Amino acid sequence: MKYFFPLLTLAVLVVACKSAEVQKQNGARLSAGWIRPGDILLQRRNVYLGGRPNAIQTQDFQYRATGGTVISAINAYQVGWEQYASAYIIRGGIGYNYVTIRLQASRGFGFNFNIEIWGH
Repeated sequence: MKYFFPLLTLAVLVVACKSAEVQKQNGARLSAGWIRPGDILLQRRNVYLGGRPNAIQTQDFQYRATGGTVISAINAYQVGWEQYASAYIIRGGIGYNYVTIRLQASRGFGFNFNIEIWGH
């Protein structure tokens, strides 16, 4: 009986740790702004760049809206396996009619991003 409670406590801790395991997201994700009712998908593009040995590669994705269109949300996410890439906004963005997104691969890797731009 004196071993029952320590073993029970240990079993509960093991189950709790297993269920609280953090799930790793697949790839980098850029999410800015909100998609609201009435917004339309202005642009959806897949940007792929193959890996090069011992090189850090970057590619800028540019979008410019026409007329009085304003960007309200930007989503960029990796497709496929983990590529250790990053995406960030370097010009424009939410509230503007243009955006430039820099996609950067890790050394020796490429990337495969889907980019969505929403606006009204």
